[in-house]
Amino acid sequence: MKSVPQMASIAELEQDHLSIFQRLTQGPIIIANRSEPQAVVVSMQEWDELADRMRNMEQRLARLETYVESKRIAAEMKSEPDSITPLTELCRKYNVVKKPAIISMATTN
Repeated sequence: MKSVPQMASIAELEQDHLSIFQRLTQGPIIIANRSEPQAVVVSMQEWDELADRMRNMEQRLARLETYVESKRIAAEMKSEPDSITPLTELCRKYNVVKKPAIISMATTN
């Protein structure tokens, strides 16, 4: 991808869209209307790569947010141990007959 963005006018896009599409191999093209950027055209390959990167970043961010929240909860529980309600007490309070299953995080080799 070029470091200096390619530019094309709306008129160029209307008159010769095929040459605009051919230029996409060199990177995105900014489409301008009266010298004001209005849109960016990218190849399908670049779009897919950008979408994958965004999806990966969103997943990483979600994992990071979960980690930060778990650390916050752990710190809160440590600082206020009397505020924790045991699971058995919650089951009694809400008439839960069958206790929820505990999923082991241990891995088997």
